[in-house]
Order: sequence, then C-alpha cells, then structure tokens
Amino acid sequence: MKNTIFILLVTLSARLNGQMILKAIELKRNHDTLDVIGYSENEKNGRKTYLIKDKRMSYEVQPEKIKLLDNHLTFWQRVAFEFCGYKINTRGWELNMRNRINGLNMRTISILEQNGQLFNAPYAQDYLQSLLNRIHPDEMFKGKSFSFCVYILNFDSAALYAFDNGVIFITTQLLANIRDEDELLKIMASGVAAVVTDLQFDAFNKKLKENTLKGLPTIDEELSMLDLALVPIQTDNKLKKVVTTFYEKWQTENRHALSKAEVLEKISYIISYTAWQEYYSNRYKTALKLINLLSEYNLDTNEDLLLKAKIYLKLANTIESNREVLTILSEAEKKGPFILSDIYEEKGIVLLRLNQPEEAIKAFKQLEELLQQEKNNAGQLKWCRYMMHKCLLFISNQN
Repeated sequence: MKNTIFILLVTLSARLNGQMILKAIELKRNHDTLDVIGYSENEKNGRKTYLIKDKRMSYEVQPEKIKLLDNHLTFWQRVAFEFCGYKINTRGWELNMRNRINGLNMRTISILEQNGQLFNAPYAQDYLQSLLNRIHPDEMFKGKSFSFCVYILNFDSAALYAFDNGVIFITTQLLANIRDEDELLKIMASGVAAVVTDLQFDAFNKKLKENTLKGLPTIDEELSMLDLALVPIQTDNKLKKVVTTFYEKWQTENRHALSKAEVLEKISYIISYTAWQEYYSNRYKTALKLINLLSEYNLDTNEDLLLKAKIYLKLANTIESNREVLTILSEAEKKGPFILSDIYEEKGIVLLRLNQPEEAIKAFKQLEELLQQEKNNAGQLKWCRYMMHKCLLFISNQN
C-alpha cells in the first residue's frame, strides 16, 4: 500500500450525502475509485497527508504518491477541503447549530440597523462588494449555498468580523486607515478565509461554551446579542498562510489594482466621517492627519476644510494659527455652497480672536442672512445677533 500511486479526479462532491469528498483512482492495483475525505498538515514538521476511506478502513497517503489530474477546484474550494474535509465527512455540517447561529446573525443585523450602526455609504459599499466578489466569485456551500456580502459598521474601533453565512463586517475606523487596495484586499481575504476554513464557526462555538460555563448569555437569549454574535477574526498562523497564498496567486494573475488615489476616492466619505469622530473624541491630531490625507489627493470638501479649521482653533490661538484658519475657511467657502453658515460662524470667531470686530460683524451679518432664510434656527439666530452686538461693544470700547 505504501507504494500505491493515486490519480485524483478532483471533482469535489460537496453535496454528496452532505459530505465533502475528492475522488481518487488507484493505479497499481485494481484501478478502484476511492474516496479522499480529508487532508492534514503537521504544524511541527510540516508533514502533509491525505486521508482515504474505503469500506473496511481509513488510511493516509502522502502527497508525493498522489498525482492530481483535471484539477477544477478553485482556490477556495481547495482551502475548504483542506481545513474542513475530514471534519465534515466525520461529523457532518452540524446544520442544527449553523441554523441557530444564522438565526442569531440575522437578528444581530436587524439590531445593528435599528441602532444606526450599519454605516450608510452606498458608493464605498458598492466598491467593497465588487472587490469581495472578485476575491470569492462563486457561491459557498456549508450544508446550504450562500454568497458573500459586506457591511460597513459604524464602530470607533478598527475591526473585522464575519458570520458563518458569509456576511463580512468592516468598521469605519479600519477602513479609514486603509492606504491602498493591496492592504484592503488582504483584510477582505482574511474575512473570506475565516468563513471558508470554518475557523470563525469554531471561534463562535468556543465563545458560546465559555459563556455557558460563566453563566453569560447564550445563543437563545437576547441579552448582549451583539457581543456574542460579533466575534473578531483571529488572524492565527493558519489563516495568515491562507491569505498570503491567496495574495500571491492574485498577483500572478496580473489583476488590475486601483491606485492609492483611486481607493481613497472610493472611501473618502468614510475617512471624512471618521475624522469628525476623532475630533469629537478629542483626538485632534488623528483627525487632522485624516483630513490632510484627503487634502493631499484633492479629495477634501468644504466640510473637511471646516473641520480642519476647527482643529486648528482647538490646537492653538496665535496670530499665525488664526490667520491660517482664515485662509482655510476662505478655501472652504470657495469649494461650494454647503455649510456656509458654519463657515461664517467660525470666521466671525476667528476675526474676534484677531481683534478685528469690524470684519467679524461682516461674517456674522452673512450668517444672519443665511439663518433668516432657514427655519427652526431661532436659537442660532439669537446667538448670531448677540455676537454682532458684542462686536459693536468692542468697537465702541476701542474708540
């Protein structure tokens, strides 16, 4: 048996009796068709083996004694077989647990939507979905067929999550730190790999058992549902190896990658949003770094420039810094008719800082004219007129 050579007719029969099987033909004996039900690799010595099963027993075959023919498996089908083949063929798909988990996942998505935590950025999401479709273009099968999809989470932490049914979540904070498509590709591929290898399914089961032992909420309870369902992807060595292999394959196929500027253009709204989040969290330098990145590629809007001016006002109060703020606000005013009231408000404050009450009155007058055209702003209009009165007092005191 040790000298037996097999030709694998690689026709992955994922739906055959709910199993994941490769077919092999024994060459040196009776040319019988055999079932290859698993693959393993020793983490210590790197020894690789295929597991063969016949009517009487199961036995291992070393790869050097196997020749693959007509290999129609995709990259991800092969990964699925190598990681899950033996488990699925011995334990089945565990559909009862997977169905319960998927029910929890669907309820979790509903809660995220109700909480406003699913970030609405259709342009960026369309780009992410198209990239995900290129990474894994086919349906995935885990007892049931499904396609991968992606959501953007409005979270202030950089994280990637995945559900067993192919839903991948990437947070605004993580996206805001992406600098090129290769980096984004590896992150998205990590999410796909976590699902394909069943590592995410195993991680969820591990967390569920820990919760049960600690008396914490389990799958059938509503409490802390988000904390239970959103298990961060753990990039262990096995997962890293899969992603590295996929990326190398991707590069050899000469796939066109977007430039840094093109990627930033796709996600600029998210970068801008995250910059505002950082500002309101008092992380001014981080917010400024994000805005400067947009400015570097001419992707900044007048709202981004307004934020830049606000950051400058927070960080310093010198003649030089205030003059720089005026320059930024002038640029913001030229970029478009949006948020002009906010621009004029900041402009009036800066001019008062520079001891120029006459010019400040002009800015507040522009603000007043805008506010009079709008509704439901009585409080802001009252403040604006108060500031104009204050400017007149300054002028009177100067004289």
